[in-house]
Amino acid sequence: MNHFNLGPLHFQAQTWLIVLVVIVLIATITLGVMATRRSTRPNRTGTLEGLRLMCVLFVCVMLLGPEWRTVQESDLQPEIAIVWDESISMDTEDAKRPESMPGSEAILTRRELVGRLVDSEFWKPFESDGKNRVTTASFGAPSPDADIIELAMSGTDINEALGNSLANGQNLRAAIFLGDGDWNLGTSPVGVSQQFRLKGVPIYTLATGNNKRVPDLELTSVNAPTYGIIGENAQIPFTIESSLARDVRTQIRIKSDTGAERYKDLTIRANSTHYDSILWRIEKEGASTLSISLPVTNGELIENNNSRDFVISGKPESIRVLVIETLPRWEYRFIRNALSRDPGVSVDCLLLHPDLGRGDGPDYIQEFPEKLEDLQKYDVIFIGDVGVGEGQLTVEQAD
Repeated sequence: MNHFNLGPLHFQAQTWLIVLVVIVLIATITLGVMATRRSTRPNRTGTLEGLRLMCVLFVCVMLLGPEWRTVQESDLQPEIAIVWDESISMDTEDAKRPESMPGSEAILTRRELVGRLVDSEFWKPFESDGKNRVTTASFGAPSPDADIIELAMSGTDINEALGNSLANGQNLRAAIFLGDGDWNLGTSPVGVSQQFRLKGVPIYTLATGNNKRVPDLELTSVNAPTYGIIGENAQIPFTIESSLARDVRTQIRIKSDTGAERYKDLTIRANSTHYDSILWRIEKEGASTLSISLPVTNGELIENNNSRDFVISGKPESIRVLVIETLPRWEYRFIRNALSRDPGVSVDCLLLHPDLGRGDGPDYIQEFPEKLEDLQKYDVIFIGDVGVGEGQLTVEQAD
């Protein structure tokens, strides 16, 4: 599409149409001159050919899409709109800190980067000498009282945010957008950007974040139990996310508030999720604060996500088990010996031997618990080859 002006008259047409108009005008003028010269009445013929040329010229001008444009100066002060994103996606930690920005971190969250830019009031030079008026607005921030479902349904609507700036702006001169450019609500921002272009308002963008994950090892989760048995090992599962382009051999460390430590060697594959666990022996009663951490690896840019703290409580309680059998078979002896050796288990055995009577000795009881409350004290009950009858269980006990 070609644009040209003749004073306030503005034309826009494609190249082939302009060429066609020129050819038609040249042909009309040439034929008119030839017809006038050959005519016996040149004055009359010249007048008719002139009228014909005017008609052809009018049609050609209309084909070029003429517009009469006037420039009207606005009395309103030029406005610059600054819009930034505050949605959940801005919490991603992959924005590099510019060297000119104060701070020691190499990597920031997208929200922190935009927040520091906004706090610096970088737009102050635009307002110098009262040349422009700056308006600021944010969008996409979830409600402080939002529940899990509302947070999951929240998102980013860039099209609406920029559209509001364009609709509410008075003599809008430019717009500056700060954000990661991710949108998952509304229509594509391409539509509103075309509206900005039609009105001659430029949009300047400052993109935050990266298109791919920064090199990092992140201890994403630690699923520790809330309590464990004193003297027993508690299994502490954990998950590590690797975005490094190479395999890493490292150690994970778990440390208590008393200074006790334990290590485990790990091999974490490149660009993968590593699931593992480490054992921790609980030595004291009550709550203990434990820290599980990874050392910083060469090439890792984020150092503050390699450790997590959690609390685990030690309890002296043990599991109460009741074992009931008639004959001391090998299964019975195996279960009894295993449970008796476990410090976290308190075992009671009731041996109803048909010939020798009730079993006697350590960990043996002589009678079946009479009350239901006494029976409910047991966490686990093993019942072997026991029936209802004389020397065994009664009907009431079996029920």
